[in-house]
Order: sequence, then structure tokens, then C-alpha cells
Amino acid sequence: MPFVAGLVACLLAGLWGCGEARERSSSTAPRVIVGEIPCAPRRVLENVCQQCHTTPRKYGAPFPLITYGDVQAALDGRPVAYWMEASVREGAMPLPPVELASDDRETLLAWLAAGAPARGPGDVCEPPADTGPSD
Repeated sequence: MPFVAGLVACLLAGLWGCGEARERSSSTAPRVIVGEIPCAPRRVLENVCQQCHTTPRKYGAPFPLITYGDVQAALDGRPVAYWMEASVREGAMPLPPVELASDDRETLLAWLAAGAPARGPGDVCEPPADTGPSD
């Protein structure tokens, strides 16, 4: 099943192709991307997207979605955030069996539609809840 999910991801994201994400830029100098993902979208990325878009990537995911730089990296002349918004809005992502709750979908789409801005100084993220056994 993971192979099939990866294959479907590649077919749906045909403009990206399988394997490494291609970065195309009109400049020869590497672009340094500074910032952090805001708390609410970061939570959605961690709980949903990073089931595949992690390092190492799983099931044929064409790129990781861990850092702000990952989201803003150029892919076919546009930031990855542009392609993320299109894929989520069209329902192409996430792939089954991963699900995206409607409130998480709206959180992610609102952030992406705004251009996926970096976290501001007043956006302080709570540490993840400890779900492991206590000592």
C-alpha cells in the first residue's frame, strides 16, 4: 500500500516528478530563507503532512515540509507553498489513509493563501503535549 500511495502522489504531482524536488531559479546564487513556520500551520504540518513529507521522505513525497525554508523553496519557479495550496484546495493532498480535518484544512489554506508568512514575534508555540508514559 505505501508504494501505491507514493505512486499516486507522483501522478497527482506530475509537475514535480518522483524523487528529488527540482529547484529552478533565475539566479545562480543560493537563496537563504530565514524564518519559522507559525504555530497553527506548524501543528498541521507536523500532525498531517509530515507523515510523508519528512526527512527522510516517505512514500514518494517529492520534498520535505519540516522547515520554513522547505515551504518557501523554489519549485518550478514558484515557492513550494504555492503548490501546497493548490494541492490542498483541490483535495489532492493529503493522500489516503491520511486525513485532514476541516479546521486544520482551513488553518493551512489561510496561511498558504496569505503567502505562507514566517512566524511573528508574538506567536509563541506551546511545546507538544507529552503523550508518552510517565516515569
